[in-house]
Amino acid sequence: MSIFRRKKFESDMATELGFHMEAYIDDLVRSGMDRAEAARRARIEFGAVEATKDDCRQAWGLQRMDDLRADLRLTFRTLRQNPGFASIAVLSLALGIGATTAIFGLVDAVMLRLLPVRDGGRLVFVENVGTEGANGGPPYPCFELFRDKAASFAGMAAFSGSSMEILMDGGREQARGLWVSGNFYSLLGVKPILGRTLSAADDRSVGQGGLDGPVAVISRAYWQHRFGGDPRIVGRTIHLFDSSVTIVGVMPSEVMSLEPGLPIDIAAPMMLSDPETLRNRGSWWLEVVARLKPGVAPQQARAETDVLFQSYMATMHMSPDIRKLAFDHIELAPAGGGGEGLRNRFSMPLTALLILAGLVLLASCVTVANLMLARATARQKEFAVRLAIGAGRGRLIRQTLTEALVLVGAGCLLGIALARQGEAALAAFFAEGNNQVILDLALNARVLLFAIAISLLTGLAFAVLPALRAARVDPSAGLQSGPRSIAGGRASVRLGRALVVLQVALSTVLLAGAGLFIHSLRRLSDHGSGAGTELVRPARMDGATDGTARPRPPDARGAIGQLVHHDASERPRPRRNPGCPGIRAAHRNRPGRPPGLGIARVFHDSRDASAARPGVPIGRYRQLHQGGHPE
Repeated sequence: MSIFRRKKFESDMATELGFHMEAYIDDLVRSGMDRAEAARRARIEFGAVEATKDDCRQAWGLQRMDDLRADLRLTFRTLRQNPGFASIAVLSLALGIGATTAIFGLVDAVMLRLLPVRDGGRLVFVENVGTEGANGGPPYPCFELFRDKAASFAGMAAFSGSSMEILMDGGREQARGLWVSGNFYSLLGVKPILGRTLSAADDRSVGQGGLDGPVAVISRAYWQHRFGGDPRIVGRTIHLFDSSVTIVGVMPSEVMSLEPGLPIDIAAPMMLSDPETLRNRGSWWLEVVARLKPGVAPQQARAETDVLFQSYMATMHMSPDIRKLAFDHIELAPAGGGGEGLRNRFSMPLTALLILAGLVLLASCVTVANLMLARATARQKEFAVRLAIGAGRGRLIRQTLTEALVLVGAGCLLGIALARQGEAALAAFFAEGNNQVILDLALNARVLLFAIAISLLTGLAFAVLPALRAARVDPSAGLQSGPRSIAGGRASVRLGRALVVLQVALSTVLLAGAGLFIHSLRRLSDHGSGAGTELVRPARMDGATDGTARPRPPDARGAIGQLVHHDASERPRPRRNPGCPGIRAAHRNRPGRPPGLGIARVFHDSRDASAARPGVPIGRYRQLHQGGHPE
């Protein structure tokens, strides 16, 4: 409490010391001594009053605060006298701390942070697994079996991403959509921003939804981008494929799906998807998430669900080899952090970047340590004088560490500001093409603590050597000799050279690592499906309600002169366009409901290569038809 009431403490201490002094003087006067002589005798016997006050402050822990204030005043005064040194040191530290903090912020958002859902620790993904690993979720009939029969779960929901076609304002556009069971958002505990969320009542009748008819919810990002944040959006009608759908709510963008970073524009009940796919027992297109009941272990729930899965698979006419590959048994995976798509996509680049940022921080430490050593060498005579007049070596070490902490504090603040700018740039850099990655890059407690921790470690790393150098000063040699002789002789020269060599080595490693990293990213971005895509150019067409086609090539550069008119009812098929110079062939790809293609995975276990197309390298494969049976 004395730290925060310093004036009162000083006043009380002075009053008490004065009281004891006056009481002793009065005792001497009563013994027959003259008052002036008594006052002189009291001052002699009491000794230095200020020293007594220092002892009191030391007992109350205030002397350390006074010493710290004195060290800070001296630090700021000396740094103001050397602005070049201070600027270089702070900028070097800010670069290293900012780069490391920015990368850690992305690591936190992608790898460590849980989704903002209710009790995420009890959410699990239900996946069918084989020797080829996890293969997603089951068909809709199998999901219904799990939902109705599995007693280990408090609730279960299904979802599946899909490109959706929306007719609105006289035009047709594609949206990033999600088919969800009606209880999806209530299972997650996600609250709407506007209106209401979907419910189980909206997902009862195939093709109709519920009593309110076909409904959907949209994301906050889509609401702001496409509808300008219109607060009257609830109740508006749009056309989703061939259905008239009413928007009933606006949901937070970051939890529209369970795949972190995946942008979803609109979510519609599962019953509005393709009826044929919903009935198809061999269409493996769903993702299933469930919430464990309190007290139920994941192993118990997995065993119960696997029994149901085996009973379902017993009704499927599937070869044992195919079943072993992907449909052998059920596994439960933690779902509180969402799916692994974004983590798998970013884990290696983020690890490489974090290593590079750590090397940048290490190089910054070496640079500032070299500057601090040179500065300590120039201040050897100052340290010698302070030791000669009674300052302890511990006080010199503390002064050097205080300077380091001031530099680190300034570098940390500037580094956090740089990190905030760098995180958004890094997120955009890692986005694939024009796809936006939704990441919550707000500065949270974990990232802030990380920045403070690495700042403190950085300060200790580059301040130890200068502090030890200051503690080894010989006062007599320092006062009698020049700076060169008191700098430590050959040992100091060797240390300085070693730091320079380390700086050069780190710079070389950083340059080589950055070059290899950029080269790897380019190779990854250029690596496609194996087909020759050098001469392929995409063109987007939004068909209006009158049947016309509006070409919107993103970067055709005149290569696409015209597009073949098509009827909305015809099926996608490759076609040639001899009337357009430079175009060898054109193909129309239209989004739709879940296609019901059977197994959505290719298993390479045959040597037949008769179906290979020119320019597409293939290995071994087996053609599968609907239901998962080999042709």
